[in-house]
Amino acid sequence: MVVAAPLAAQAKPDSTDRRDAARELLEINLRKYTWAEQAYFDNAHRYTDSLDALSRIFAPSDGVTIIPLTASDSGHSELAVHRDWPGLVCGIYVGKAPPPFGKGMKEGEVECK
Repeated sequence: MVVAAPLAAQAKPDSTDRRDAARELLEINLRKYTWAEQAYFDNAHRYTDSLDALSRIFAPSDGVTIIPLTASDSGHSELAVHRDWPGLVCGIYVGKAPPPFGKGMKEGEVECK
């Protein structure tokens, strides 16, 4: 029984490290998606909610799904999830799009829950 406690303690940091890595991957993908949206906007003068429209300049990392929420000529918002971490979701918004997690989010900054 005394041996089990140290083993359990060792399992948590590994799990935490993997969750942190998944979170970082989601953040990176959302930033890259935002850059792709800006490139699209520079040509079309509006943002898009179509991943297909951005496919020449953006592809999510393996295991990452980007979920466009809103897109207009004044802003966009989206979420990102990872198949290996159900319950971990990150979001970002730009411009006049509604923040994915409501008030309190800062424009252009990724927030994860």
